[in-house]
Amino acid sequence: MKHTDEQCIEVAVSYFRDALIAIGRHSIKANEKHNGTDAPVEWARDKSKDHWGSWGRHLSALGTIDEETGSPHHVPWAWRTLAIVQLYLEANKKQQ
Repeated sequence: MKHTDEQCIEVAVSYFRDALIAIGRHSIKANEKHNGTDAPVEWARDKSKDHWGSWGRHLSALGTIDEETGSPHHVPWAWRTLAIVQLYLEANKKQQ
C-alpha cells in the first residue's frame, strides 16, 4: 500500500511529537543566532555546513546541555541528523 506524504508526516508527528517540537524550538533559537531575532525562520544552509563535525560534537556531549542554545545536546544532534538525511535525499532524488 502506498501512503501519501501527508500520511507519512502525520505518522512521524504522532510518533515523535515532543522530539519534533524540541527540534523546532532549537531551530528557532539557532535561526536567531545565525540571522538575528527579526529574520524569518529559515534554514540558513550557507552558514553552517559542517553537519558531520557538529553531529559528532553533539553526539560526544549527549546527556549534557548545549551552552549556546540551552538545549540538551540530544536536540541539536537530532537536528543535524535530520539535516544530513534531508541533504542526502535531495542529492539522490533520482534514486527515490
